[in-house]
Amino acid sequence: MLDPPATAAPLTVHHFDLDGGRAVVVPVPAPDAIPAVADWPIDPAERAHAAKFGPRRQNTWIAGRMALREACRAVGIEPGPILPDDRRAPTLPASVSASLTHTDRWAVAWAAPADGRTRGIDLEDPTRGGLHLQRMLLTEPEAVDLASRPAARQQAELIRRFALKEAVYKAIDPRYRRYVDFKEVAIWPDPADADAGTARIEWMLAEGEAPPKGMILRWRLWGDAGWLCTAEAAW
Repeated sequence: MLDPPATAAPLTVHHFDLDGGRAVVVPVPAPDAIPAVADWPIDPAERAHAAKFGPRRQNTWIAGRMALREACRAVGIEPGPILPDDRRAPTLPASVSASLTHTDRWAVAWAAPADGRTRGIDLEDPTRGGLHLQRMLLTEPEAVDLASRPAARQQAELIRRFALKEAVYKAIDPRYRRYVDFKEVAIWPDPADADAGTARIEWMLAEGEAPPKGMILRWRLWGDAGWLCTAEAAW
């Protein structure tokens, strides 16, 4: 796969292979550099929906829809208008399994033809947030593990677990259709101190649902953009 594009002209499309699927990254324009509404390079129905937002939401939404549409097309699926469902997730054809993430710099979509798996992707800047978030994000064993790490690495490790959990939740939401608390799963990245690897997951689902039959978690430090994490749930 690529690092983030070296030249990041807003709303340009870059393709790369990612974990058995196809991914697309689109640089997000600054809120004061968004094209005029009539020039937004998205479906007219999406354009009407995005016009309701303020500039700080419009820029990521436009870039995200561009990335998601191009990722679907890259695996042979024409998605039509990609509008939000009742849980604000993108509505896509049943023939594709896809997910979307964005920061204030990048929108990244990941897609594969439907194969009985649901997918989730997340990108997080490891320098943002703060260690105070661990009370919300981590189970007790994860918090103990974090405390054992060198102080200089704890912030990045906390955000890596956050990104992995976000990818997991996006992957399982199509099946559970509810908010899943951060402490309903525990994540154990391996190898702990590398720039890329896989992760083991422990399930503690509060509602008593059966977990997926299989879950593949992958993570990598994606240039200066942060932790890029993917999750595939087999049902």
